[in-house]
Amino acid sequence: PTLRASRAQPAPEPVRTQEPEQQGERRVVVKKISQSPLLQLAYHGMSGKDADVEALTLLLNILGDGDSSRLHRRLVEEERVAIRTNTMYTPGFDPGLVWFTADLPTGGDLARVEALITEELARVVKDGVTDAELRKARNITLANFWRSLETINGRAYALGSSEVFRGDFRKVFDAPARYERVSRDDIRKVAARVFVPQRRTVGWLVPTDAADSA
Repeated sequence: PTLRASRAQPAPEPVRTQEPEQQGERRVVVKKISQSPLLQLAYHGMSGKDADVEALTLLLNILGDGDSSRLHRRLVEEERVAIRTNTMYTPGFDPGLVWFTADLPTGGDLARVEALITEELARVVKDGVTDAELRKARNITLANFWRSLETINGRAYALGSSEVFRGDFRKVFDAPARYERVSRDDIRKVAARVFVPQRRTVGWLVPTDAADSA
């Protein structure tokens, strides 16, 4: 067989390693048999290599870690519109999501809870956090860090993460100093960077009964 000249093919699309920036809020409503409503908000975070990871970790501690956190106090204790709240962010190779979850009582008002969480996030963007909040968050985070090193698995995870994200396993021992360097202004800046309404996804779980689902 003879070789024939072929037309040049167009260059392939470049491989994307990061998700394109979200250009508008996305919303999803799921209606299913359930005892109570559930609300989730997801904002775009950062990769584990980002310099703002420590500031974001402390911020989420202030907003959602424990009964003294801002969201628990506002939604569960003061307004009594939620049963529990939770925040979650897991650093990875690619930018991850920052999650806020609220479990509502039966018949709870999803729109009201969403508005209150949005208000609290806007408040931290505008006004930041207090010295006392930052100090407490730092103490809790460092206590959790040292506690995680008490087990072989914990030490292996910490050393491996430091090698992967910071290029040197020995930098795991710099973690306390990195948290100590985080300032109130750093907290406010990372809040402004992450809590952008146009770049979030909102999910509602709306309970229905068997008749509605038929």
